[in-house]
Amino acid sequence: MTDAAIAMTEEAGSQTLTITRRFAAPIERVYAAWANGEQIARWFGPPSVNCTVHEWDAQIDGRYALTMNHADGDKTDLGGVFREISSPERLVFTWTWGGDGPMAGRETLVTLDFEETGDETVLHLCHTLLPDEEWAQKHSMGWGACFDSFDTFLAS
Repeated sequence: MTDAAIAMTEEAGSQTLTITRRFAAPIERVYAAWANGEQIARWFGPPSVNCTVHEWDAQIDGRYALTMNHADGDKTDLGGVFREISSPERLVFTWTWGGDGPMAGRETLVTLDFEETGDETVLHLCHTLLPDEEWAQKHSMGWGACFDSFDTFLAS
C-alpha cells in the first residue's frame, strides 16, 4: 500500500475533502489510467465494485457516465463534465450522483493534480462542494478504497 494523507475542511457552507497518495508508476501511466475510459472500467471503485463505463470523453466539456455495480447487487450511477484538462498534470471534472438518494443530482467538483517524483507519481485529489462532514467522510472512505483498487491495477 502507498502512503496517503487525508484532510477535510469546511468552506462557505460546504465540505472539501483532500487526499494525497503516492503511486509506484510514472506520471504518464497514472494520468492515462484516469483519462482513458477503457482503463477506468478496469479499476475504478472499491475492490468489491465492477465499473461499467457508458461514456468517458476526457476533453474540456466532454461528458462521462458510469455505473458502479456493487457485489450485493446495488448500482450507483455517476456522471459529469470535464472542466479542465492538462495532460499529464491535471484533470478537473464535475461529480454528480444519479438515482434518487440524498445526493442525487447534487453537483460537486473533483480536481486531480498529478506530480512526478522520479519513477513514482503523487496524486492530489480535492473533492469540493460536499454538503456536510458526513458526506465528506463517506467520500473519504470511497476514494480511499478506489485508490486501493487503482494501486492494484497499476501493479499488474
